[in-house]
Amino acid sequence: MSTFPILEDMPLFKSLSSEQLAELMRSASQVHLPSGTPLFRLGDDADRLFVVRKGRVELSMPMQIGNKQMDAFLEELGPGDMLGWSALVEPHRYTVSASAHVDAELTAWNGADLRRLIATDPRLGVPLLQNLATLICRRFHGMQAMWLRELQRTISARIG
Repeated sequence: MSTFPILEDMPLFKSLSSEQLAELMRSASQVHLPSGTPLFRLGDDADRLFVVRKGRVELSMPMQIGNKQMDAFLEELGPGDMLGWSALVEPHRYTVSASAHVDAELTAWNGADLRRLIATDPRLGVPLLQNLATLICRRFHGMQAMWLRELQRTISARIG
């Protein structure tokens, strides 16, 4: 039985050894996020990567509807889900906004520290970046599906 089950169960950390997980946990910090509190906003410097341990975090995209600014819901994340991968990928800017849907507990890693670790330890860095590419691709496909549904609605409304 591992001492890092939440990490082992995460797609980002799959195939990493117990020693590698221990190394990652040494540089981790814990974050308490009260319900309704923003974690980061679209365009902020992406300085940390997060894993949700408890609670729910909502991802949204700010939109201008008429003369009103509002956040459009994208996805809700729960225990074991990762967010803030932009801390590992240039230009290191968050691509969505995130806030606590209910009180949340997260584990956080400093992005610059993780990038240094990845660069200096290819046995950890290569599988981590391969897993990250898979997660980014999944998120892209989800966003693409949402965009296509909206495009179909818009075209149907214009035609019909």
